[in-house]
Amino acid sequence: MRLETNQTIDAHQQRELNKEIDHWKQVMKRLMASVQFLAQQSLAFRGHTSTLYDKNNGNFLKLIEMLAKFDPIMADHVNRATTTSKRHYLSNRIQNELIECMASSVLDSIISAVKESKYYAIMVDFHSNCLLSSFSSGFTNIVLQFIVIPLKISEIDNGQNLRKFKGYRLP
Repeated sequence: MRLETNQTIDAHQQRELNKEIDHWKQVMKRLMASVQFLAQQSLAFRGHTSTLYDKNNGNFLKLIEMLAKFDPIMADHVNRATTTSKRHYLSNRIQNELIECMASSVLDSIISAVKESKYYAIMVDFHSNCLLSSFSSGFTNIVLQFIVIPLKISEIDNGQNLRKFKGYRLP
């Protein structure tokens, strides 16, 4: 009888647990969006400190602070992070992990697109650092070009698929 009406002994604890799970899902969505925004804009993540509301704490934490002004979920999270919580997922290590997760996802999608393509080219170039005499320091550029040819004309989608590849046009 109690099970059917959701009045079991641990029903309150289960509701609190579900509420906490939902909170962390919502926080992670916002953190991932912040990482994606900074990466797309090629902005630095960190500043001189890693403390919220510090003058020189960097773009990531400043973005989180700005979101907290307008978003109740982030406001609650920042409040937890500055007062009671030991787990706030705003540290440098977590930022690096989020970047690595997103980079892995992008790399996987590029690899799958290349595997599906009929034509591709790989160019590798090495630039040594002129300021240092050692050849061991330098930059390696890897350029991957590939063409995805749709199987049907309807898949061209008014050029939507081709906009990914600048300079490529159908004859």
